[in-house]
Amino acid sequence: AARAEMDKILSNLTAFYYHLNEGVDILKSGLGPTAPKVNSSELFAVGYCLGGQMVLELARRGYDFKGVTSFHGELGNLTSKSNDKFTPSVAISVHHADLDYQGPQALLDIENELRANNVSRWMTHKYGHCHHAWTVPSNANYKPFEAAQSHDYMFSFNAAILEASRSGA
Repeated sequence: AARAEMDKILSNLTAFYYHLNEGVDILKSGLGPTAPKVNSSELFAVGYCLGGQMVLELARRGYDFKGVTSFHGELGNLTSKSNDKFTPSVAISVHHADLDYQGPQALLDIENELRANNVSRWMTHKYGHCHHAWTVPSNANYKPFEAAQSHDYMFSFNAAILEASRSGA
Protein backbone atom coordinates (compact mmCIF):
# COMPACT_ATOMS: atom_id res chain seq x y z
CA ALA A 1 0.00 0.00 0.00
CA ALA A 2 2.84 2.39 0.84
CA ARG A 3 4.51 1.67 -2.50
CA ALA A 4 1.26 2.39 -4.35
CA GLU A 5 0.93 5.76 -2.60
CA MET A 6 4.56 6.56 -3.35
CA ASP A 7 4.11 5.68 -7.01
CA LYS A 8 1.02 7.90 -7.12
CA ILE A 9 2.98 10.85 -5.74
CA LEU A 10 5.86 10.29 -8.16
CA SER A 11 3.58 9.86 -11.19
CA ASN A 12 3.16 13.64 -11.41
CA LEU A 13 6.58 15.23 -10.98
CA THR A 14 5.20 18.74 -11.56
CA ALA A 15 2.95 18.34 -8.52
CA PHE A 16 5.73 16.57 -6.59
CA TYR A 17 8.14 19.49 -7.07
CA TYR A 18 5.38 22.03 -6.41
CA HIS A 19 4.66 20.47 -3.01
CA LEU A 20 8.35 20.14 -2.26
CA ASN A 21 8.83 23.86 -3.01
CA GLU A 22 5.78 24.78 -0.93
CA GLY A 23 7.10 22.80 2.02
CA VAL A 24 10.43 24.62 1.93
CA ASP A 25 8.70 27.99 1.58
CA ILE A 26 6.48 27.25 4.59
CA LEU A 27 9.47 26.11 6.63
CA LYS A 28 11.44 29.27 5.84
CA SER A 29 8.54 31.69 6.35
CA GLY A 30 7.01 30.09 9.44
CA LEU A 31 3.40 29.16 9.96
CA GLY A 32 2.24 32.31 11.72
CA PRO A 33 3.11 34.73 14.49
CA THR A 34 3.52 31.99 17.11
CA ALA A 35 5.64 29.71 14.94
CA PRO A 36 9.27 29.33 15.94
CA LYS A 37 11.65 31.39 13.84
CA VAL A 38 13.89 29.41 11.51
CA ASN A 39 17.48 30.32 10.77
CA SER A 40 17.27 29.74 7.03
CA SER A 41 21.06 29.93 6.70
CA GLU A 42 21.49 26.77 8.80
CA LEU A 43 18.85 24.37 7.48
CA PHE A 44 19.26 20.61 7.33
CA ALA A 45 16.83 18.16 5.73
CA VAL A 46 16.38 14.56 6.84
CA GLY A 47 14.15 12.01 5.19
CA TYR A 48 13.26 8.32 5.32
CA CYS A 49 12.18 6.24 2.30
CA LEU A 50 10.18 8.65 0.09
CA GLY A 51 11.33 11.46 2.36
CA GLY A 52 14.91 10.31 1.77
CA GLN A 53 14.33 10.68 -1.93
CA MET A 54 12.77 14.10 -1.35
CA VAL A 55 15.78 15.47 0.53
CA LEU A 56 18.09 14.23 -2.22
CA GLU A 57 15.87 16.01 -4.75
CA LEU A 58 16.14 19.20 -2.65
CA ALA A 59 19.92 18.95 -2.94
CA ARG A 60 19.73 18.18 -6.66
CA ARG A 61 17.53 21.23 -7.23
CA GLY A 62 19.98 23.57 -5.52
CA TYR A 63 18.15 24.43 -2.34
CA ASP A 64 20.46 26.19 0.08
CA PHE A 65 20.58 23.60 2.84
CA LYS A 66 23.69 23.01 4.91
CA GLY A 67 23.11 19.31 4.62
CA VAL A 68 20.70 16.58 3.67
CA THR A 69 20.53 13.06 5.04
CA SER A 70 18.69 10.22 3.35
CA PHE A 71 17.82 7.04 5.26
CA HIS A 72 16.83 4.12 3.05
CA GLY A 73 15.64 6.60 0.43
CA GLU A 74 15.16 5.97 -3.23
CA LEU A 75 18.51 7.04 -4.64
CA GLY A 76 17.75 7.43 -8.33
CA ASN A 77 17.52 10.86 -9.91
CA LEU A 78 13.90 11.69 -10.83
CA THR A 79 14.83 13.89 -13.79
CA SER A 80 17.72 14.23 -16.17
CA LYS A 81 21.03 14.62 -14.40
CA SER A 82 21.57 17.65 -16.63
CA ASN A 83 18.95 19.39 -14.44
CA ASP A 84 21.08 18.95 -11.30
CA LYS A 85 22.03 22.20 -9.54
CA PHE A 86 23.79 21.11 -6.35
CA THR A 87 24.97 24.13 -4.35
CA PRO A 88 28.69 24.09 -3.56
CA SER A 89 28.04 24.24 0.18
CA VAL A 90 25.56 21.37 0.54
CA ALA A 91 26.75 18.30 2.45
CA ILE A 92 25.08 14.98 1.72
CA SER A 93 24.86 11.85 3.84
CA VAL A 94 23.26 8.68 2.48
CA HIS A 95 22.42 5.64 4.65
CA HIS A 96 21.65 2.53 2.61
CA ALA A 97 20.87 -1.09 3.45
CA ASP A 98 23.13 -3.78 2.06
CA LEU A 99 20.09 -5.86 1.09
CA ASP A 100 17.89 -2.97 -0.09
CA TYR A 101 15.72 -3.81 -3.09
CA GLN A 102 17.51 -1.08 -5.10
CA GLY A 103 20.67 -3.16 -5.01
CA PRO A 104 24.28 -2.11 -4.58
CA GLN A 105 24.43 -0.30 -7.92
CA ALA A 106 22.05 2.40 -6.66
CA LEU A 107 24.58 3.43 -4.02
CA LEU A 108 27.43 3.42 -6.55
CA ASP A 109 25.33 5.51 -8.93
CA ILE A 110 24.63 8.23 -6.39
CA GLU A 111 28.28 8.29 -5.35
CA ASN A 112 29.22 8.83 -8.99
CA GLU A 113 26.54 11.51 -9.30
CA LEU A 114 27.92 13.37 -6.29
CA ARG A 115 31.45 13.16 -7.70
CA ALA A 116 30.32 14.33 -11.14
CA ASN A 117 28.58 17.35 -9.57
CA ASN A 118 31.61 18.24 -7.44
CA VAL A 119 29.67 17.98 -4.20
CA SER A 120 32.47 18.81 -1.78
CA ARG A 121 31.20 17.05 1.33
CA TRP A 122 29.39 13.76 1.11
CA MET A 123 29.41 10.34 2.66
CA THR A 124 27.59 7.09 2.17
CA HIS A 125 27.09 4.30 4.67
CA LYS A 126 26.00 0.80 3.81
CA TYR A 127 24.58 -1.32 6.62
CA GLY A 128 25.35 -5.02 6.34
CA HIS A 129 22.62 -7.65 6.61
CA CYS A 130 19.98 -4.91 6.59
CA HIS A 131 16.91 -4.58 4.40
CA HIS A 132 14.97 -1.48 3.42
CA ALA A 133 13.44 0.42 6.38
CA TRP A 134 15.88 -0.93 8.96
CA THR A 135 15.46 2.26 11.06
CA VAL A 136 11.69 1.91 11.53
CA PRO A 137 10.83 0.26 14.90
CA SER A 138 7.43 -0.96 13.68
CA ASN A 139 8.95 -2.62 10.59
CA ALA A 140 9.96 -6.28 10.52
CA ASN A 141 13.32 -5.18 9.08
CA TYR A 142 14.14 -3.01 12.12
CA LYS A 143 17.72 -3.27 13.35
CA PRO A 144 18.10 -1.30 16.59
CA PHE A 145 21.91 -1.21 16.66
CA GLU A 146 22.20 -0.10 13.05
CA ALA A 147 19.37 2.42 13.46
CA ALA A 148 21.08 3.97 16.49
CA GLN A 149 24.44 4.02 14.73
CA SER A 150 23.03 5.64 11.60
CA HIS A 151 21.41 8.41 13.65
CA ASP A 152 24.63 8.96 15.61
CA TYR A 153 26.48 9.37 12.29
CA MET A 154 23.88 11.86 11.09
CA PHE A 155 24.09 14.00 14.24
CA SER A 156 27.90 13.97 14.15
CA PHE A 157 27.92 14.81 10.45
CA ASN A 158 25.51 17.72 10.92
CA ALA A 159 27.46 19.08 13.92
CA ALA A 160 30.71 18.92 11.95
CA ILE A 161 29.11 20.70 8.99
CA LEU A 162 27.83 23.50 11.26
CA GLU A 163 31.19 23.85 12.95
CA ALA A 164 33.01 23.98 9.60
CA SER A 165 30.52 26.50 8.26
CA ARG A 166 30.78 28.77 11.29
CA SER A 167 34.59 28.64 11.27
CA GLY A 168 34.78 29.25 7.53
CA ALA A 169 36.41 25.88 6.79
